[in-house]
Amino acid sequence: MVASADTAQVKWPGQLYLSRDAGESWRYTRDIDSFSHTSVSLDSDRILLLPYELWPLSPGDRRNAVADGTIISKTYGNLDTEPVPVRFIGLDRDLDEYNVDELFLLSCGEILRLRDGGLITTIYGRFGLNSERHHYEFIAVVSHDGGFTWEYRSIVTDWRNALAGPKDQTNHPAPDSPTGG
Repeated sequence: MVASADTAQVKWPGQLYLSRDAGESWRYTRDIDSFSHTSVSLDSDRILLLPYELWPLSPGDRRNAVADGTIISKTYGNLDTEPVPVRFIGLDRDLDEYNVDELFLLSCGEILRLRDGGLITTIYGRFGLNSERHHYEFIAVVSHDGGFTWEYRSIVTDWRNALAGPKDQTNHPAPDSPTGG
């Protein structure tokens, strides 16, 4: 488990806690540069923490993003951390800017393993057409390399069927949705 501050920053300093009893109790292990709370087990001794905030893969690119994730590994009883690039590629539209030179694309979901061995998770972002309305879209992405590269799969829900933000408690359904609007 990683506990971190909830403020906008390049790296999210956190504390790594480990459990030896399936989560009944937790023990502080060390400070780390975590990036999000989303993780995937690479093997019995390594975990990949995904990045939370993302930047263009190349200057001006608004459909492909990258940031360092963190591999936590156990070698001979010692814990090591290593930064590693994690990419989100092939989005179907240009993303808004989040901060200067940063894309409005954030990782947030649980990771599920697919039958074919791939992985699927959700991310959320804001696309250029919605920038003035502050509308978020939830996006499904898949990985076939253990979580280091994530490819766009589909929009899970768009702003017409999702809350405008975490503090917005009013749902604004699309006019053609079953609940009206």
